[in-house]
Amino acid sequence: MAFVDDFTDENSIRFQGLTITPKQEVKLLGLILDQRLTFHSHTARAAKQGEKAALALRRLQGLRPKAARQLFIATITPVTDYGAPVWVPGSSMHVQGRINQAMKIGAATVTGMFSSAALPAAMVEAGLELPQDRLHELIRRNWLRLQYKPLHHVSWSLIHRLDQIGSYQSPLEITAARYGPMDLEEVDPIPAFTKPPWQPGPNILLQNKYEAIRVAESIANNPDSIAFYTDRLVRHQRAGLGIFTPPPFGLQVSTTLNRGVNPDPTQVELKAILAALYAIIKDPVYGLRFGLIKHLIVTDSKRALRTL
Repeated sequence: MAFVDDFTDENSIRFQGLTITPKQEVKLLGLILDQRLTFHSHTARAAKQGEKAALALRRLQGLRPKAARQLFIATITPVTDYGAPVWVPGSSMHVQGRINQAMKIGAATVTGMFSSAALPAAMVEAGLELPQDRLHELIRRNWLRLQYKPLHHVSWSLIHRLDQIGSYQSPLEITAARYGPMDLEEVDPIPAFTKPPWQPGPNILLQNKYEAIRVAESIANNPDSIAFYTDRLVRHQRAGLGIFTPPPFGLQVSTTLNRGVNPDPTQVELKAILAALYAIIKDPVYGLRFGLIKHLIVTDSKRALRTL
């Protein structure tokens, strides 16, 4: 939405041979320019578009449940979820009820049940996700992306500016109050790495801080053991990893990974562990006595260890 000054001139103008007639509303690249558009009317329009898509799906006859479910996901869900992190936190119960009604119409089209059925039962029978859960996940994911942004980003500046307005709470402020600061190490999703249970894997040992220090000191005093310490750093959409071994080996490796969009710290730590494994197996100095000495890879990322 954009708020502009009043424009009262309704006369047409000519520009490069084209006649331009003033309109009350203009939509350009997804941006709506409307003097009379309010937040509540915008949310009501989004709910109306969802109902319109659901009714269009219901008019299709002879669809298999699988095809109807795919059309539901491809046509109704994008309409109701478009810009959801911006307007859903500040929407009224009436708008949310209209969205639920659109979801119920679509679920009834998939399953063929009565429209008076309860929404949770209709969504479960149709094999679809509840709208509250789906929208909640979209808002949470959008707020998580903001955690990766620097403090001088326009979104953080907007939040600090809105705090000074007064009693009015914007949807962004409502989201900030609901979720607050997030620990990125705890909320990042862990990708699934499939491994058959009968295949041997690494010996993973999770310890607290003091036990890990005690084990590291015992390894440092043991000549038959080598400890590889791994670390990662994610900052400004760039990621780096490092490997270090204490004297007398003195291995120091630091690498900057390719620039990516919001690199995952857990993935970067896993790459550091993989680089340490390559150093143990392939390097002639550290892999020479592979079966004679004990190699230990130390990391402070519990999520990486749980992934392994």
